Amino acid sequence: MINLKMMPCQEKMKKELLETLKILVETPTLSGEEEKVERFLKEELSSSGFKVKKVKKGEVFYLHAWRGNSTLIISAHLDVFPLYNFSKGFQLAGEKIVKGRGVLDVKGQISALLLALRRTSYPCQIIFTTWEERTGKGSEIVDVEGEGCLVLEPTEFTICTSQAGSIEVEFLVEGRTSHGSLPWKGENAIERAFLFYQKLQNLPSLSVTHPHFPKGGWLTLGRIEGGWEVMVTPDWCKMEVEVSFPPSVKIEKVKREIERSAKEEKVKYQWKDFSPPYEIDSRKKVVVLLKNAVKRILGKEPKMKGIECWTDAENFVKKGIPTVVFGAGPLYLAHTERERIKIEKLLLLTQILEEFLKEWENTT
Repeated sequence: MINLKMMPCQEKMKKELLETLKILVETPTLSGEEEKVERFLKEELSSSGFKVKKVKKGEVFYLHAWRGNSTLIISAHLDVFPLYNFSKGFQLAGEKIVKGRGVLDVKGQISALLLALRRTSYPCQIIFTTWEERTGKGSEIVDVEGEGCLVLEPTEFTICTSQAGSIEVEFLVEGRTSHGSLPWKGENAIERAFLFYQKLQNLPSLSVTHPHFPKGGWLTLGRIEGGWEVMVTPDWCKMEVEVSFPPSVKIEKVKREIERSAKEEKVKYQWKDFSPPYEIDSRKKVVVLLKNAVKRILGKEPKMKGIECWTDAENFVKKGIPTVVFGAGPLYLAHTERERIKIEKLLLLTQILEEFLKEWENTT
């Protein structure tokens, strides 16, 4: 394992990484605003020996950069999750941690990548996508060929060779109004919604496990609203729910179970999004070489698992490119007011990416 404290160039690396990250984080790029960082990235990539082109389709675009001839693709998205009331800019918390929207997901990962590219001359392709946090259409329009792809996302240095499937659905539960002090004279839609949600928690598909998802599937109740005020028994309640499931379950089966449950309880529903699960062969070159690179830098065998959320990797897999998801920091802090990452982890990611680029070139 490389001990960064013993590296003479550590402080220089840290300075360069934080300078890049500060520029990226202080340039707000919600979905649809990614062009704000386009010029900076083009200059960065060009100075590292890359040719860069922009491919645009309507409001969606991606940047494709290449250095030499390589079948390796490394990709990251440029947009960040909406701030809501979590508004925070770039902040240093002492000497070890950086905070702010995007430092983890995924501008910190991009900063580590740009530093690795600056410090090496190995051939590779880079894809920067847009709209990942909303529609995923940025990677949907990507038209490139490759033997393997690494999508940068926070995984705590765990190599993800699979992705959970998901269905987003909005439910409308109806009831009957009455004076709020006589709720038994009406039918409380919010209480009906609670009972229906409990029914969804028992969908048969959620109990199916997978080596990468040993607890099986799960639900996320992301939003609920209903009723008028406390003196009226509510006659409506809306719930936005994501149903997630492992690659061992077919998306069609989950959809049928949701439909059956809704019909049984007379609940209206509207499909919002479908994302099938996937899993790639762990013997693929991109997996084997990344494992070698991680082991060499961290000094231990990396863990293998699946990523719980949708990522651009799905669209690369659909194009027939074996794709892994990998990066520094914990996913659970992304999208929150607590978003942060240890600087040391980003510097380690730089080292892993450098080693991975070397591994790929040496086997070409």
